[in-house]
Amino acid sequence: MGIAGPQVSILFSADGKLGFSVSDVQQITTYSASHWAARMETADAGRYELDWRSLGEGASLDSSDVMVCRVTGKIEEAGRRERRMASLGIATLPSRRGGPPVLRSLNVVFDEKNAFFLNAYRPAVYHGHGDERNDAILIVDGEPRRVDEARLSTVYSKDDLHVQASVELYLEGEELPRRLTGEAIEGTHVELTDRDVALAFYNWTMGPHTGVGYYEIALAAPPRRAA
Repeated sequence: MGIAGPQVSILFSADGKLGFSVSDVQQITTYSASHWAARMETADAGRYELDWRSLGEGASLDSSDVMVCRVTGKIEEAGRRERRMASLGIATLPSRRGGPPVLRSLNVVFDEKNAFFLNAYRPAVYHGHGDERNDAILIVDGEPRRVDEARLSTVYSKDDLHVQASVELYLEGEELPRRLTGEAIEGTHVELTDRDVALAFYNWTMGPHTGVGYYEIALAAPPRRAA
């Protein structure tokens, strides 16, 4: 499981070992609005070549467009044999509309037709998570449904990494909320130029559906001390 992007690439192997971390030695290629490729190679970590193709199931949030993809390719960790992979994945693209800074982001894929996406935005005057504005979409049998209200609760470990989460989803016309619960599989902290990120991959459950996704928390980075 992993993430590939223009600022950070993270890959966890099946035994929980962190294979790749922050790197600028990578290339993202856009072939079309629904097809992308990512490649990275480092002397220490190894290399990967991954191909994303949209399955057409996606949603538009205020600051990003997200969609379910089929991901294929090959991964070679340093000192290990090359492995082929094929799985479902998520593509997140910046929205042309722009939007406020995202504080927390949650992405879940249950199968090709069912998924959930949530962004929580930081307001201009911010006192804590209770001041966030949530923007969420639930995809049910291939159809996106706007969530009227999403209540996200998080449990943290001693090292400030989120290890459990639950979301109550209130949809129009439904008297009771749908409940999504998750347990972290692996996680890490990442220091980027403009923000510090706590990122964890999760197993998720909602009713009869089980899936995998990630939960990201981004905070403004403190001033970096010159080396």
